Amino acid sequence: MKKYKELIFTSLLIILVIANVFFTVSVSASGAELTNIEKTQSTLSSKNQELTDKITNESSLSSIGEKADALGFSKPENIVYVTAVEPVAKLP
Repeated sequence: MKKYKELIFTSLLIILVIANVFFTVSVSASGAELTNIEKTQSTLSSKNQELTDKITNESSLSSIGEKADALGFSKPENIVYVTAVEPVAKLP
């Protein structure tokens, strides 16, 4: 009976050691994957900030004015305002 208890205890101990090794490797792999994801997130956040700055600079009024001048657009010399047309027949 004592041999049987020792066999069960030894088997249980081996199973627990194997489970511990498995979970340790699993946690280490997850940590490495998390590190890669955080690095990718940092890179994408940096690129997003860079693109946001570029959009802000390119859409500024001075930048748009310079581009308009380069394309040959000019400021209007004579501005004409068109008013709404009165209906032909209207009730008194």
